[in-house]
Amino acid sequence: MRGNPKVNEEFGESNFDLLVNGKFAIEIKKDPKLAEYDRLFGQLARHLQHQLRVIALVLDAPGEDNFSNFSSLVDDYLNKDTRMVEIIKK
Repeated sequence: MRGNPKVNEEFGESNFDLLVNGKFAIEIKKDPKLAEYDRLFGQLARHLQHQLRVIALVLDAPGEDNFSNFSSLVDDYLNKDTRMVEIIKK
């Protein structure tokens, strides 16, 4: 990306946490528990109605089991055709 990226916070019909350059939707969760993973899944499904590519940024994930189950559900149900969720764990 050249120049300064345009970043919008809590933006659009789907209320993305961040929207970068009008095409990279980002949803951020820190230290998610099972209920937050469930909510995140629903948010990502809604975001995919408005954007073809969505990034889920998961910070400080406490348990590997919940994160792995969440990742599998995203792959099985949301990553279809041209629509894609990229999950980044930090």
